[in-house]
Amino acid sequence: MTLFDRLKHLAEFVQPRAKGLLCLLAGQILACDQLFDPTGGFERKLVVYSILTTNGDMQFVRVCTTYDVPGFDPYENTVDPTVSDAAVTIMIEGRRYAVRDTILPRPMNTRYKTPILAYVAQPFPVTRGKTYQLEVVSPTLGTAFSSTTVPEQTYFDLHYEGTRLLERPPIVDLPIRVLGSFSKSARGYVLRFLLVYSVLKDSVWSKEEEEVPLSYILVKPVSGVEQIRYPEVKRIEGSSFDLPFMTDGYRWIIRKILARNLGQRVVFTQAKFQLTQLDENLYRYYMIVHAFQDRGSIRLDQPDYSNINGAFGVFGAYSVDSLLYALPPNFPYNR
Repeated sequence: MTLFDRLKHLAEFVQPRAKGLLCLLAGQILACDQLFDPTGGFERKLVVYSILTTNGDMQFVRVCTTYDVPGFDPYENTVDPTVSDAAVTIMIEGRRYAVRDTILPRPMNTRYKTPILAYVAQPFPVTRGKTYQLEVVSPTLGTAFSSTTVPEQTYFDLHYEGTRLLERPPIVDLPIRVLGSFSKSARGYVLRFLLVYSVLKDSVWSKEEEEVPLSYILVKPVSGVEQIRYPEVKRIEGSSFDLPFMTDGYRWIIRKILARNLGQRVVFTQAKFQLTQLDENLYRYYMIVHAFQDRGSIRLDQPDYSNINGAFGVFGAYSVDSLLYALPPNFPYNR
């Protein structure tokens, strides 16, 4: 049955006045011959990405442009859309710093064959709590600008029982609690626990580290089904936090490291807790691109976020604070 037949059949059960409306609607639907263009109009614009970090004195800015392709697959484009004629500056408290262009090796050349053209500022240590302005001027594509505020330094420490649990993790599953406060300008965060150790390989000590999960559960011992949960970026709610890392996950990582280095000497040296705080721009971009970590639904749209005036992209910042605890020489798992 055609759409017109269905509407005509439905009209037999409604009032005469409504019959005319339904027939008119059916005629308009069948007469519509307007072409549908899924790509829409194309406008060439700047695309700017830069994430400032306190974890180093080198800051990068990437400047590209939007591009069009004959079909519908964006990967048809094999010409690097990097913009090479831009003048890039970063400003703080009225002082303006020029960002120079540089060439970086491309880790993968399956799509683009040329090296990466980027803009770099070095040495450029980022000051916590300060607001930075980014300006990009291209003679061919115009001007783009944005601003971001770096999260302030914060305080965090282990619960008083944490040191004892780190030095001698018990068989029972207990929480190693980390307590602290958030920066006023931060909107998201992730707290990670890294176990630092050294391995003697061919008479040379190699320093390595492994991330410890929040929790570890052996769901089915016979089949070896495990449930492992690692930290993820979360929204800041409130001014302080109290986060637990369970000792079962801590002991599981230790066993994993020892099994991977069977027959070699292993010395566990440090427990490192690393707090990363994201400013509002970076947090919103991360969460929208990751679909707010919604793994249970299917998204038909392609979410995006931009805080660049006059262009697309993101200008954000994050701060990194670390807490180190030295493990004793008589740590029970050293061998």
